[in-house]
Amino acid sequence: MRGLALWRMIIFQFEFIISIMPNQTYTQKLQEEKFKELKKQFSIDNIFDLPRLMKIVVNIGLGENRFDENKIIEIKNNLALISGQNPVEIKAKKSIASFKLRIGQINALKVTLRGKKMYAFLDKLLNIVLPRQRDFRGLRKTTLDKNGILHIGILDYSVFPEISPENLKTNTGLSADIITNSDNVKLNRDFFKMIGVVFETEEARKMREETVQKARIEAKIREEKAKEYRKLAQEEAAAPEEEQKETNS
Repeated sequence: MRGLALWRMIIFQFEFIISIMPNQTYTQKLQEEKFKELKKQFSIDNIFDLPRLMKIVVNIGLGENRFDENKIIEIKNNLALISGQNPVEIKAKKSIASFKLRIGQINALKVTLRGKKMYAFLDKLLNIVLPRQRDFRGLRKTTLDKNGILHIGILDYSVFPEISPENLKTNTGLSADIITNSDNVKLNRDFFKMIGVVFETEEARKMREETVQKARIEAKIREEKAKEYRKLAQEEAAAPEEEQKETNS
């Protein structure tokens, strides 16, 4: 009952904030302004053929947290706080013994956002959350799939302004799928760029690959040094035993 009351309070607060916001969010206004540019660029006669945001689906996979009821409740509350909407529980449809998964067990949480809540969440995601990511240089090209859906993954949801890191007990990530009414990948890519989505440049991609390669080389060097230290430690441990055997003989 206490958890239900908390969700109602969170959703009421979020809906109140939405109600006092301007009729159009920044992203929504930008979308309307950029339609003419997009229409001219792709020579589209009918304005209804242009891509529009339809919905945003926010998912959290519970993983090992599914075994702890308190952690599930905390993640539910945090997702409701982030999205302003009560999450839906996704339950397993079949049992998988190797994953310790039983039929009917909660293994994920999902929220589908439309309308004002969708635009409010997207504004927050593009202008606050993504810039707060460490070494963020833009989204990879692979985040946009062949159906024109943009998939954004957040490793730690404590970057959202609604989450207080001091009170956070369970750290987890989330994914946001941004869906339009178009399946044209090139058209959607330009549309997302126009509404403020930052994609990774070729220079940024090379820098990321160099950083990853450097980290792999450093890890390999550390591993080789650790092997040498272990070998020396084994030799030092074996030396007194050999001396003892020589003394006894």
